[in-house]
Amino acid sequence: MVERLISGVIALVLVVSAMLWGGELGVEIIAGLAVLIGLDEWTRMTAKESYRKTFPVLLLTGVAVYVSLVWGPPAAAAPVLAGSAVAVLCYGLFGSSDTEAGARTVTLVLTGLIYVPGLLVFVPWIRNDLGLDWLFL
Repeated sequence: MVERLISGVIALVLVVSAMLWGGELGVEIIAGLAVLIGLDEWTRMTAKESYRKTFPVLLLTGVAVYVSLVWGPPAAAAPVLAGSAVAVLCYGLFGSSDTEAGARTVTLVLTGLIYVPGLLVFVPWIRNDLGLDWLFL
Protein backbone atom coordinates (compact mmCIF):
# COMPACT_ATOMS: atom_id res chain seq x y z
CA MET A 1 0.00 0.00 0.00
CA VAL A 2 2.81 2.40 0.87
CA GLU A 3 4.53 1.67 -2.46
CA ARG A 4 1.35 2.53 -4.38
CA LEU A 5 0.97 5.76 -2.42
CA ILE A 6 4.57 6.80 -3.10
CA SER A 7 4.32 5.91 -6.80
CA GLY A 8 1.03 7.81 -7.01
CA VAL A 9 2.56 10.93 -5.50
CA ILE A 10 5.57 10.73 -7.83
CA ALA A 11 3.30 10.20 -10.84
CA LEU A 12 1.12 13.13 -9.81
CA VAL A 13 4.16 15.42 -9.53
CA LEU A 14 5.38 14.32 -12.97
CA VAL A 15 1.96 14.72 -14.59
CA VAL A 16 1.24 18.12 -13.10
CA SER A 17 4.69 19.43 -13.99
CA ALA A 18 4.37 18.13 -17.55
CA MET A 19 0.96 19.75 -17.87
CA LEU A 20 2.08 23.09 -16.47
CA TRP A 21 5.54 23.44 -17.96
CA GLY A 22 5.74 20.77 -20.66
CA GLY A 23 3.51 22.64 -23.07
CA GLU A 24 1.36 20.93 -25.64
CA LEU A 25 3.88 18.19 -26.36
CA GLY A 26 4.17 17.31 -22.67
CA VAL A 27 0.42 16.80 -22.37
CA GLU A 28 0.32 14.80 -25.61
CA ILE A 29 3.07 12.49 -24.32
CA ILE A 30 1.45 12.11 -20.88
CA ALA A 31 -1.91 11.30 -22.51
CA GLY A 32 -0.13 8.83 -24.81
CA LEU A 33 1.41 7.08 -21.83
CA ALA A 34 -2.02 6.99 -20.19
CA VAL A 35 -3.35 5.35 -23.37
CA LEU A 36 -0.67 2.65 -23.16
CA ILE A 37 -1.37 1.98 -19.49
CA GLY A 38 -5.13 2.06 -20.07
CA LEU A 39 -4.93 -0.39 -22.96
CA ASP A 40 -2.84 -2.76 -20.84
CA GLU A 41 -5.29 -2.58 -17.94
CA TRP A 42 -8.28 -2.98 -20.28
CA THR A 43 -6.77 -6.10 -21.81
CA ARG A 44 -5.88 -7.58 -18.43
CA MET A 45 -9.46 -7.06 -17.23
CA THR A 46 -11.30 -8.28 -20.31
CA ALA A 47 -9.02 -10.90 -21.89
CA LYS A 48 -7.28 -12.63 -19.01
CA GLU A 49 -7.03 -15.97 -20.78
CA SER A 50 -5.71 -14.57 -24.06
CA TYR A 51 -3.76 -11.51 -22.87
CA ARG A 52 -0.55 -12.36 -24.76
CA LYS A 53 -2.42 -12.69 -28.07
CA THR A 54 -4.90 -9.84 -27.61
CA PHE A 55 -2.74 -7.06 -26.18
CA PRO A 56 -0.49 -6.59 -29.25
CA VAL A 57 -3.55 -6.16 -31.49
CA LEU A 58 -5.16 -3.65 -29.14
CA LEU A 59 -1.84 -1.86 -28.61
CA LEU A 60 -1.13 -1.40 -32.33
CA THR A 61 -4.64 -0.29 -33.20
CA GLY A 62 -4.96 1.92 -30.10
CA VAL A 63 -1.67 3.70 -30.73
CA ALA A 64 -2.63 4.18 -34.40
CA VAL A 65 -5.94 5.74 -33.39
CA TYR A 66 -4.33 8.02 -30.76
CA VAL A 67 -1.50 9.16 -33.05
CA SER A 68 -3.83 9.83 -35.98
CA LEU A 69 -6.28 11.80 -33.86
CA VAL A 70 -3.65 13.88 -32.06
CA TRP A 71 -1.02 14.51 -34.74
CA GLY A 72 -2.71 13.52 -37.99
CA PRO A 73 -4.89 15.60 -40.26
CA PRO A 74 -8.63 15.44 -39.57
CA ALA A 75 -9.18 13.51 -42.80
CA ALA A 76 -7.04 10.63 -41.45
CA ALA A 77 -9.35 9.82 -38.55
CA ALA A 78 -12.00 7.84 -40.44
CA PRO A 79 -9.59 5.66 -42.47
CA VAL A 80 -7.50 4.86 -39.39
CA LEU A 81 -10.57 3.98 -37.33
CA ALA A 82 -11.94 1.82 -40.15
CA GLY A 83 -8.58 0.13 -40.72
CA SER A 84 -8.24 -0.57 -37.00
CA ALA A 85 -11.72 -2.09 -36.91
CA VAL A 86 -10.90 -4.30 -39.90
CA ALA A 87 -7.64 -5.41 -38.25
CA VAL A 88 -9.50 -6.31 -35.05
CA LEU A 89 -12.19 -8.17 -37.00
CA CYS A 90 -9.53 -10.15 -38.88
CA TYR A 91 -7.86 -10.99 -35.60
CA GLY A 92 -11.17 -12.23 -34.19
CA LEU A 93 -11.88 -14.26 -37.32
CA PHE A 94 -8.49 -15.90 -37.76
CA GLY A 95 -7.03 -15.70 -34.26
CA SER A 96 -9.53 -17.99 -32.59
CA SER A 97 -10.71 -21.46 -33.47
CA ASP A 98 -13.99 -20.93 -31.63
CA THR A 99 -16.43 -18.49 -33.26
CA GLU A 100 -18.01 -17.46 -29.99
CA ALA A 101 -14.66 -16.71 -28.36
CA GLY A 102 -13.56 -14.76 -31.46
CA ALA A 103 -16.74 -12.67 -31.42
CA ARG A 104 -16.32 -11.98 -27.71
CA THR A 105 -12.71 -10.91 -28.24
CA VAL A 106 -13.66 -8.61 -31.13
CA THR A 107 -16.36 -6.98 -29.03
CA LEU A 108 -14.04 -6.39 -26.10
CA VAL A 109 -11.15 -5.12 -28.21
CA LEU A 110 -13.33 -2.73 -30.22
CA THR A 111 -14.89 -1.44 -27.00
CA GLY A 112 -11.42 -0.87 -25.54
CA LEU A 113 -10.33 0.82 -28.74
CA ILE A 114 -13.15 3.35 -28.42
CA TYR A 115 -13.03 3.62 -24.65
CA VAL A 116 -9.34 4.20 -23.97
CA PRO A 117 -7.72 6.21 -26.82
CA GLY A 118 -11.06 7.62 -27.94
CA LEU A 119 -11.61 9.31 -24.58
CA LEU A 120 -8.04 10.28 -23.73
CA VAL A 121 -7.48 12.03 -27.06
CA PHE A 122 -9.62 14.91 -25.77
CA VAL A 123 -7.07 15.83 -23.09
CA PRO A 124 -4.45 17.16 -25.58
CA TRP A 125 -7.18 18.76 -27.68
CA ILE A 126 -8.54 20.69 -24.70
CA ARG A 127 -5.03 21.62 -23.53
CA ASN A 128 -4.07 22.86 -26.99
CA ASP A 129 -7.22 24.96 -27.34
CA LEU A 130 -7.48 26.44 -23.85
CA GLY A 131 -3.89 26.55 -22.63
CA LEU A 132 -3.64 26.24 -18.86
CA ASP A 133 -7.22 27.42 -18.36
CA TRP A 134 -8.41 23.83 -18.97
CA LEU A 135 -7.12 22.85 -15.50
CA PHE A 136 -9.88 24.98 -13.96
CA LEU A 137 -12.81 23.49 -15.88
